[in-house]
Amino acid sequence: MKVALVAPYFFPHIGGVESHVLALGRELSRKGHEVQVFTSRHAELAERDTVDGLPVWRVPVSSMMFDTPLTPRLMAALQSERWDLVHAHSPPPMSSYYAARAARKLRAPLVYTHHCDPEIPSLLGRAVSWVYYRTLLSYTLRAAARIIVYTESYAATSYALWKHPTALVPTGLDLARFGPQNDGAGVRRRHGLEGRKVVLFVGRLTAHKGIQTIIEAAALTGQDVSYVLVGPGEFPPGWSRRMRQLGVEDRFVLAGKVAEPDLPAYYAACDLLVLPSLSRLEAFGLVIVEAMASGKPVVASDLPGVREVMRDGRTGLLCEPFNADDLAAKIGALTSNGRAAAEMGAAGRRLAEERYGWEVIGDKIERVYKDVVEGGKAQGARRRAQGMKAQGARRKG
Repeated sequence: MKVALVAPYFFPHIGGVESHVLALGRELSRKGHEVQVFTSRHAELAERDTVDGLPVWRVPVSSMMFDTPLTPRLMAALQSERWDLVHAHSPPPMSSYYAARAARKLRAPLVYTHHCDPEIPSLLGRAVSWVYYRTLLSYTLRAAARIIVYTESYAATSYALWKHPTALVPTGLDLARFGPQNDGAGVRRRHGLEGRKVVLFVGRLTAHKGIQTIIEAAALTGQDVSYVLVGPGEFPPGWSRRMRQLGVEDRFVLAGKVAEPDLPAYYAACDLLVLPSLSRLEAFGLVIVEAMASGKPVVASDLPGVREVMRDGRTGLLCEPFNADDLAAKIGALTSNGRAAAEMGAAGRRLAEERYGWEVIGDKIERVYKDVVEGGKAQGARRRAQGMKAQGARRKG
């Protein structure tokens, strides 16, 4: 099939949606499909590009609104060729709406992946989100031949989706790249972590990821526990002040943005991963799967979607969002019991192999595509037959 993948941002921009679209494009190409990525263009990037063998068309951004690129010229770019299928990803929103309009004009089926609900933490932001839900997102959902979600629990609790039928296809990862065979000794030496218990966080350094909760929890865990924060973003002065007030500043390593080839070694170097996110923007948590594939237990917030990815008590422990005491208790339970942590890590690897390898996920996506394309052909044939029947009736009349 000839497939257009539409994403609001793409590499070198880093995030869960970007990682998913890149891996999906690779897997579809490996299966023999013709794939092109359409995304937003920023000043320093070329309009036409290739990333890991995938052709990328970056459309100019007319303006930005709440970190959302507005790219109306995306419609013309998509309509410059014929596609068997257009697959749009959101959030941020808008690009999926443009993709829906272009797909309708091309009479190409639209598949839409809802990675999470848009969330803007302000009174104006909530009003904008409500208008978006009732207008542009509503149009996109009605236009989609299939709506893909990562987890059933997130779809069932989504204001946007609960009325719509969905297909369950989680995101995946390269099981050969993330695995217990990786060596984390170099990371431990580089950051002076030899002989320490290491708690790893991987993600953007933003408030909704629960960084403040990690800082508060650090004061309640053992002095031999260090915290390594990996990911892009500014570390606000208020967080640093709180670390100094609690006397835990020397137990944190701010590793910053880590190159993709180096990331598996950070998982290998840790004793466990934490993901104490605070909002519905955390709809799945790819880092949970990366940790499980690496044979590491996880402590994560008990949120819709997240609770479905891991197995509480088997591959890790769920904790209450915003609750530093609970987070500290769960971290302590794993750092003080190496046997339990190892058993959970091994169970996590088995679960990752069973459910989250890209070969498994790619087959599921491919089945969705085939169902949608074949369904569209059947529907078109029915319309043509009905048209011919009506034309015959008019002639007889």
